[in-house]
Amino acid sequence: MGAATFQCDGMSLNAEQLEDYEVAPGATYIVSVKDLADLNDVVESFKSAYKTDPEVLSSMGMFIAKLSQEQISWLLMNEKVGFVECDGVVSIAAKKAKDL
Repeated sequence: MGAATFQCDGMSLNAEQLEDYEVAPGATYIVSVKDLADLNDVVESFKSAYKTDPEVLSSMGMFIAKLSQEQISWLLMNEKVGFVECDGVVSIAAKKAKDL
């Protein structure tokens, strides 16, 4: 499992913990890589997997994109990703116990 974290609504979660929550669909997130040299690899891999074109901030080792929960989970499993963070005010909600 990847060591990246999802940071939103005052919480920091790993990929497994995120499964207990629902993220706002279509919200914008910031994705940061651990090593600037890996940014292009992560972006190209993401673009290939999801046919999307995120806004890349090369000098900062980050990209910005509207992400689904599936995409966030996929990114958290990538060892090159440091974190995925809400861009602005985004809330997440715990799933109901019957959904777990």
